[in-house]
Amino acid sequence: MRVTVRKHTKGWLQVDIRMRLPDGSEYRERKKFATHSRTAARRWGEERANYVAANGKPRRREVPTLESFRDRFIKDYAKANRQKASGIANKETYLRLYVVPLLGKKRLHEITAEDVQRLKTKMEAKSAKTVNNALSVLSKMLKVAVEWAVIDAMPVTIRLLKTQHKQMEFYEEEEYRRLVEGAAKADSRALVTVLLGGDAGLRRGEMTALEWSDVDFQRGLLHVNRAEWEGQVGTPKGGRSRTVEMSAAITVALKACRDLKGPARALQRRQERGRPGRAGELDPSRRAPGGAARDRQAPHAPPHVLLAIGSARSDVDGNQGAGRPCRSDHDDALHAPVAVGEEGGDQVAGRACARALLWQQFGNGHPGGGAEVAFSEEKEWR
Repeated sequence: MRVTVRKHTKGWLQVDIRMRLPDGSEYRERKKFATHSRTAARRWGEERANYVAANGKPRRREVPTLESFRDRFIKDYAKANRQKASGIANKETYLRLYVVPLLGKKRLHEITAEDVQRLKTKMEAKSAKTVNNALSVLSKMLKVAVEWAVIDAMPVTIRLLKTQHKQMEFYEEEEYRRLVEGAAKADSRALVTVLLGGDAGLRRGEMTALEWSDVDFQRGLLHVNRAEWEGQVGTPKGGRSRTVEMSAAITVALKACRDLKGPARALQRRQERGRPGRAGELDPSRRAPGGAARDRQAPHAPPHVLLAIGSARSDVDGNQGAGRPCRSDHDDALHAPVAVGEEGGDQVAGRACARALLWQQFGNGHPGGGAEVAFSEEKEWR
């Protein structure tokens, strides 16, 4: 029996045990120690060698495959630590679409640097940020496996791609003015939605979860305390609440649509005619008043920030901006379906964009995806 203690260049100690078992077979075990005491490390090595000599070679535990470990990682790590619902969904998505199809059959300790490079190659058509997100989920899964003693050590070092920070683009003042005018012609709630995004910089989920108790008309403040994602209410991005000032336009618009006997949420209406709203009532593909059918689907709204102008993206009161704003060349108001009518094309396009924003937030027609809202059937798509 021989027990050797070596010091690694990074500072930790390694205990190397070599011995011959009673059946004549060779046994070797190496263990990494964070302690700097050689005496303690050697003592552990000698005790371990005596245990193996008395009880025989320990059985090697079976290491699970990445695919079989996925559910345990999501349930016992992400959900158990109460991570945001959106973060859990992102982990599940990256694992399902990219990591598991390529590496799912491999055992965790068998993942190599070449496997990581194959994953990068498979995702070469994706942006560097998307690739890094998938790599980060894989790295965290392996680190959790080490922490839970599923594997002894990280089998591979995962290096992320270099990313370029792109300069954000915002609505020009004239574009934003057109959008506000179009929203005002649609209805009061559309106007509030546009102003909350453009003047106050609220994210989509923060708008959906905004309650009247968060609105301080006396001091002109909005308290952003929660955000909604797929029907689940949690904290805003970053886990911190913030307070932003209300512009005069937001104050007027909120007061105009306030219903003292209505629901607690600012952008939710009482049920009209005894039923909640339906997604189709905001569908721009419905027939226009003139009978011309729309065969396009609802124009998309940006997935993160609905709209923002430069003046609303300052660092005042800790509001460092809600994320990626609209780009002028992807402005919904510029490619929304334009109806033929007496009004100018700019106003109609702005109105279509305002309705498209509401479609994205409230047009799913069921409580799980946002507020149950009702819309008057008298308001046709124009």
